[in-house]
Amino acid sequence: MRLAEPLQPGAHLNGVLAGFRLGGGGANTAVALAAAGHTVILLAAVGRDAMGDALLVELAAAGVETRWITRLDQPTTHSLILIDPMGERTVVNVARCEDEALPEQLLAIPAEAVYVRSRRCDLGPLLAAKASSAWVVAHLPPLETNVRPAHILVASASDLEP
Repeated sequence: MRLAEPLQPGAHLNGVLAGFRLGGGGANTAVALAAAGHTVILLAAVGRDAMGDALLVELAAAGVETRWITRLDQPTTHSLILIDPMGERTVVNVARCEDEALPEQLLAIPAEAVYVRSRRCDLGPLLAAKASSAWVVAHLPPLETNVRPAHILVASASDLEP
């Protein structure tokens, strides 16, 4: 949703709906890399619902390998993205599809590079193991000790604020 004015606590704002589209850090990165000609495998979770079905079709059409995507009996993650007039975004998660199991299959997938976009704090050992055979690019948050062993960390200024 594009806002007519900046977000302010307690304000009543006007905005324009921009519509539904594929999104999320992992999906956005996967689609961009596939469009650039790379072989891309996405490890993620989507719900066993119409939105999950549509996302899998859209990812496959974009050239992203989807066989490692887990289907869960939860609603597929969907978020409301609020964009202010300066282009700053605020993400409001309406539903979140999260797999409690660690993605151990990551270790079995041959890869030159791995991009991690997850708020999980328990991925450290898995990423450290994968970093021995592939470049690991991880996105913050979380900003906690030893949760993101990576060759490259990606963050925005707001991720680093106390």
